[in-house]
Amino acid sequence: LQIISKVPLMEITDIISEYPEVYAIVFDGKVYQSIVDLARQRDVSLVVGMGYKEHVSPGNVRVMTMKELV
Repeated sequence: LQIISKVPLMEITDIISEYPEVYAIVFDGKVYQSIVDLARQRDVSLVVGMGYKEHVSPGNVRVMTMKELV
């Protein structure tokens, strides 16, 4: 895996469109449904955040917290 970009979360939609294949979105905020929806639309396999802002329906996206990675 390679870090392809570090961007503010508000810019993730624009930035992710520039890359044809993104495996994961990792960020230092709480996971919420619209991030998971974006990942699903772009065929991103994994979303990792610091926790959950709300209950999310992940569909085919694996959603984890940083604690689960350790």
